[in-house]
Amino acid sequence: MNKLYTAQEVADKLKIKKTTVYELIKRGELSSSKIGKQLRVSEEQLKAYLDSTVQSSTSQIHDYQPESSLLKRDYLLHSSG
Repeated sequence: MNKLYTAQEVADKLKIKKTTVYELIKRGELSSSKIGKQLRVSEEQLKAYLDSTVQSSTSQIHDYQPESSLLKRDYLLHSSG
């Protein structure tokens, strides 16, 4: 049987606040199930969230090229102002 976690248990696992878990659910980033009046997150839903965050963080890696200090110096020397 699939384990169901409370918002506090998910928060503890992810090392975030419980209110952040509710925000993730509200934004649709983390799926949940309502059992009675309480929200529960299954192991599968938590795993799917974690997998999606890993994929999005690896796709956001950019080749960062810092500006040359010489370019900044030249701009400051030759700009009017």
